[in-house]
Amino acid sequence: MEKHDFKVLIVGGSIAGLVLANMLEQVGIDFLVLEAYPEIAPQVGASIGFFPNGCRILDQIGCYDGVRGKLDQESKDLFYNSQQGIPLSLIPFAGQHFVERHGYGIIFIDRQMAIEVFYEKLKGKSKVLVDKRVVSVTPLANGVQVVTKDGSTYTGDILVGADGVHSTIRQEMWRLGDELSPGRFPKSDRTDVPCDYHCMFGISKGVVGLTESSTQTVLGHNNSYLVIDGPGSRTYWFLFVKNERTLRGMENEIPQSFTEEQKKALAEKHWNDPVTPKVTFGDLYKNHTSAVLTAIPEFVNTEWHFGRTIITGDAVHKFNPISGQGGNNALETAATLTTEILNMLKAVPAGQRPSDADVTAAFQRTQDCRRAPVTVAVDISHQQQSIFACETPLFGFLARVIPFLGAEGTFEKFADAALPARRLPMLPMPKRPRFEPYHDELPSKPLGGLAFSLLIATGIFASLFYIALNGTQKTLFALSNGVPPDPLQYIYLFPIFVIWTLESYRNANAFSFVSLPIVFGIASQLVGIGKVAPLYFLLSVLGNARIMYTRAIGRPVPISVAHTILPAVFLGYAVPLVLTRAGIVDNAASTSFSRAALPILVAFHTYAAKRLLDLWNPPDAFDMYKKADVRPLRDAYRVSFLLATGAHIALFLLPQSALGLDGLWKTAPSFLWEQLLATDSDFPLFALATALFCLHSVYELRRTGWATTGQALGAAAAVVGGLPLVGPTAVYAAVWYWREGVWSQEVDLQGRKD
Repeated sequence: MEKHDFKVLIVGGSIAGLVLANMLEQVGIDFLVLEAYPEIAPQVGASIGFFPNGCRILDQIGCYDGVRGKLDQESKDLFYNSQQGIPLSLIPFAGQHFVERHGYGIIFIDRQMAIEVFYEKLKGKSKVLVDKRVVSVTPLANGVQVVTKDGSTYTGDILVGADGVHSTIRQEMWRLGDELSPGRFPKSDRTDVPCDYHCMFGISKGVVGLTESSTQTVLGHNNSYLVIDGPGSRTYWFLFVKNERTLRGMENEIPQSFTEEQKKALAEKHWNDPVTPKVTFGDLYKNHTSAVLTAIPEFVNTEWHFGRTIITGDAVHKFNPISGQGGNNALETAATLTTEILNMLKAVPAGQRPSDADVTAAFQRTQDCRRAPVTVAVDISHQQQSIFACETPLFGFLARVIPFLGAEGTFEKFADAALPARRLPMLPMPKRPRFEPYHDELPSKPLGGLAFSLLIATGIFASLFYIALNGTQKTLFALSNGVPPDPLQYIYLFPIFVIWTLESYRNANAFSFVSLPIVFGIASQLVGIGKVAPLYFLLSVLGNARIMYTRAIGRPVPISVAHTILPAVFLGYAVPLVLTRAGIVDNAASTSFSRAALPILVAFHTYAAKRLLDLWNPPDAFDMYKKADVRPLRDAYRVSFLLATGAHIALFLLPQSALGLDGLWKTAPSFLWEQLLATDSDFPLFALATALFCLHSVYELRRTGWATTGQALGAAAAVVGGLPLVGPTAVYAAVWYWREGVWSQEVDLQGRKD
């Protein structure tokens, strides 16, 4: 790695400071760490959790294996317990799911253990100085100087304050700002910082009754618990207690410490609180090796830098620990800062040093990149605590709704934090396969604009549905038209039954409007596909707004359904014909029977076949990660495309005399294409709605980053060009064939270059 003539002073030798030092070392930037404590990894009784968004960065700097090696085994089960300690929900093997989805599990270890790993990874350990508590900061021409409590002086090109929630560097930065640029820092960052909770956290050993390697979240009334079974018979625990009122101001009402008497009084008050059916808080506390009581201010500073000084970690964004995202966001901010410093140095002409303006611009880019997402994350942590503590009747109700969201509801919240995460784009990404790409690993940068896309699509399909209900008289593909159907019509609609049935089983559509295809199938036979399709597409658009539709985990269909869909639909077509030929159904009534029974039979056959296959080969919760459904699904779309294309060519492009249908099926005279395209027919509306829905689906894949702009434009052109050539249903099948492939593509671990 190229060396740069540039030194970064880092004040604080804990998680944020040492990780930043490792990053700088690996990209060739000099540094000096000044740690206030007399040792680099003191045991202060704290633990830390690393989630996938943080683990990915640790992997890039070579620290992940060391941190993970502190575990006895991967985190396993997630419990969500009532105030009585009774499990309301359990997600077994949750840790393995995280590994499969994101490449990394959840790691909870002593904070001291993590610091030791980060320190040992450094090659330049002589650049980490202990017992160096900084007391003042002085700006220099093209640099910055700090003085420590022992009188030592150190200079660097820039200064990074990673010295925690009670940051000295933050105070010095504010002092300098007030002196040199009055009004730069809002007074509210000092006087209005809120503190709604205090927390007792600790480490215990030898606690009996906890499930091995489990995590317990326990509801309370104005309090909650987080308990993690850790390595070496350790138990990490947190008791969160709501203050009687909101305290404000780091220098005013928020206490910086509590007495031993206050700590013991709190422990006694909650001694008999159940954590699990077998463990109380008293069991945790009487076995503790360390316990600390602290206030929990929650904030994100308005301004993060001044001159050549910037703050990071808890000094600039402080989380409620319930989410476990404080340390992980410190890693993300450090990665962003490192990236911007390196980009700045590369942009400076050879032989020159970065100017004050260059440094300010790099700091501002860091703040602009991180402040908005970290603010959202801090707010989510606060809301999470409010719900778990059942602060109000509404929050208590929400707390008891969470178990009904199932495992996916819980995993979705973790993914919300993990997938948009930052990384170090200049460093390679170790090869740890994952099912779900991070946002920077998608083929294209997501565009956002969900609300706009939803508004436009909803307006279009609602209008088409209104027109279908009020503007057409002749419904060709329905029982209500009183005309026997052409057999080619059955084939023409084959993709509809295949796709609508499959979508009802897709992960992202669970409990959505489109999860009951039998309703839409029967309705399409009673009032016509031209009226039902716009409604189905409208409801699909509304369902697509769900976050799962933007993620790989929303794509899978049960493998048993993927394998049985074609036989199920073919059987649905064949049964009425067989019954008619056998004389069980009167020939005169066979048309009505065929149409009425088709959606029912397809749904029944699919469900029955799925149950039989599942009994023969019981599904596993991890089957979805194998992507074994992709090939049979694409085969189903391919067959649907070929059948629908043949029917379209026969109905629209061949002369009527060439069809010879009278001899093929005496009871079904051929429809003329003029009838299908008549101004009073709903077929053109059906074709338009289908084509627009295909275009919307293509756009959504580009908007969410799954397809590149070139791929999306090519697919859109194919939709428009294919509509007259192969027909709307064949186009629908083709788009779904392409969509399945795009949505299931393998993750590019090295990510995009943007």
